[in-house]
Amino acid sequence: TDAALVLGRLPQALGGGEIALDGDSARHAFTLLGERFDMSAEEAAAGVMEIAAANQVHGIRQVSVMKGREPGLYALVAFGGAGGLFAAEVADFLNIRTVLSPPNPGNLSAFGLHVSDIKRDYIRTLVRQQSNADSAEIITAWSALEAQGRREIAAEGVAEDAIQVSHSADMRYVGEGHEVPVTVPAELTGDAAVAHLWAEFHRVHQLTFGFAYEGTQDVELVNLRIQAIGRIHRPSGSPPEQHAAAPAAASRRPVYWRGQGWAECDIFRRETLSSGHVLNGPLVVEEYGSTVVVPEGWRGGADAHGNLLLEKHMSETPTLSAPGQAKRAAIGPVELEVIVGTIRSAELEIEAAVERTSRSPMIRDQHDYRVALFDAKGRKLTGRSYSALVEPVFEYFGADDIHPGDVFFWNDPYNSSGGIGHIPDLCTTVPIFYGEPDRLQPSVRPS
Repeated sequence: TDAALVLGRLPQALGGGEIALDGDSARHAFTLLGERFDMSAEEAAAGVMEIAAANQVHGIRQVSVMKGREPGLYALVAFGGAGGLFAAEVADFLNIRTVLSPPNPGNLSAFGLHVSDIKRDYIRTLVRQQSNADSAEIITAWSALEAQGRREIAAEGVAEDAIQVSHSADMRYVGEGHEVPVTVPAELTGDAAVAHLWAEFHRVHQLTFGFAYEGTQDVELVNLRIQAIGRIHRPSGSPPEQHAAAPAAASRRPVYWRGQGWAECDIFRRETLSSGHVLNGPLVVEEYGSTVVVPEGWRGGADAHGNLLLEKHMSETPTLSAPGQAKRAAIGPVELEVIVGTIRSAELEIEAAVERTSRSPMIRDQHDYRVALFDAKGRKLTGRSYSALVEPVFEYFGADDIHPGDVFFWNDPYNSSGGIGHIPDLCTTVPIFYGEPDRLQPSVRPS
């Protein structure tokens, strides 16, 4: 809040003017912080906002990329009082081109609590391999779970015709220690539903981990799942008032943008926005319980349901340059924090892929493995792995003899400079090429 206030992205009072903000104290605090890094108060505040946005990006990647989902294929929903302050910046980092801010975003969670459907989840462990599984047994087990779900949802007072049931299963390749969920389309039942499980699993595994063993390895069913949903009546809501004329700005004020500096921006009241009118950033949209920031390169407008839709209309990627500088001779504290967090996030994604696809109990259960990222010269950037683990690769092959698709696998304790201590320690080094060759080289070390 203090950072957004210093940058002019928030007004001097929130809650319709009921909660006054102390702009002078906020600026004084960021002036002191900026002095520690030879930065102005505005630069320090903008850096705090960028780091906060980057941390949200890392969190989103943990629940999307690590599950095989590309964030850029989705829209970002910005809710809560502060969601709109960061939404466009977070979307930029994730290559998301659409942001949706629902009506009264500060109250969305409370509203959802009152209108959410009644849901119950049921699970039964039934470990069966595709090579000898009995479809009738799987169908019978699913049917028993479905009957239980329908009974218990009906006991909540939900009519039978308002109950829906979805089927899914947790599956893996034989020998793996972690499963992936496979969902069955509602129109498939009986043998067709079971056949879909076996076939769809390979696609889901490929999507989640980047590889599959279709036709070469047996598939194992672990858990059958049922979700019973009781649809409840939802208020339809009244459509927002529409205005034929283009909305007029309620006011203007200076807003600070990192990389550009101060700029006079229009401030719009959300209730004056209506469908059919598009506004180009930079601008700020305010309402009683929330503020939405629309940077340059984004445009926004309301739809017929009262949602505020932001669309990216410029192809530029987010930059980390300081105000007034297209390029920096040195990395500043803000850039450093963002870069370190990004590399750490990549490390966590590699760890998740190694652990979830491993066949070894030592790795998946005892977590006896290490992962690290190295630069093109073999210098460790982050991770728990020993720095010497990539040295044999450079010694025997050299940077000029490392190519896309190469995988280096070795276990020689005498050439690891202490990186591994005995023959059962196995090291895999995989080069990553981005733009120009040899930008980053991750070293995955199961031991």
